[in-house]
Amino acid sequence: QPKKVVINFNKKKLSIVVPPDIHFPHIMYEVFVSEDYKVDFNGKPHCILDVGANCGLAALYFATSFPNATIHALEPSVENFKYLEANTQSFSNIHIHKIGLFSRQGTTLLYLQESGCENSLFKKNNHFEDIQITTLDNFMRKHQIGRADLIKIDVEGAEEGILVPSQSLQNIDFIVGELHTKLINKDNVLKALDPYFNYICMSHDPHLNIIKA
Repeated sequence: QPKKVVINFNKKKLSIVVPPDIHFPHIMYEVFVSEDYKVDFNGKPHCILDVGANCGLAALYFATSFPNATIHALEPSVENFKYLEANTQSFSNIHIHKIGLFSRQGTTLLYLQESGCENSLFKKNNHFEDIQITTLDNFMRKHQIGRADLIKIDVEGAEEGILVPSQSLQNIDFIVGELHTKLINKDNVLKALDPYFNYICMSHDPHLNIIKA
């Protein structure tokens, strides 16, 4: 039997299947205690994209915080997706997608790390799996997402390939997540965001909060 942890959050009881990941307690703390992904919306959000959804903790946070919003949770890894599916199956407003985002459509190698939350397209080793990838523009077009209130992004270095070529940034209100500055050209990312976002806050490197005024 898989291990579970039960918490109460936003007046809702969550039974979370625990992956065998040394960083799981830290992620639980970041998501549900320090609320790293908290955003002060100008109204109620309708659509949230969780890019790099891992085992689903952020998706659960968004779904319980905004029960009327549609959450699209994207996770390409077979093992992570198994936990994402188990943890979100009771939420009708969470739609899960076994795919990753990057700068092109097709397949690529995802390099598997000791911790599933650190799987990466760039941290190369001898443990990998083939994954499906698509672009942010193609994903939003396919799922008829004209506007996203929020994109949460934690993709271990793929953020440059996702954000820089995207034509959809003008249709996004908020971005929260991480810039992995050792794996990307941070200046390229900030230059791509600058025309559309008026407030960029590096809260603590590599965490990034980006707010469109």
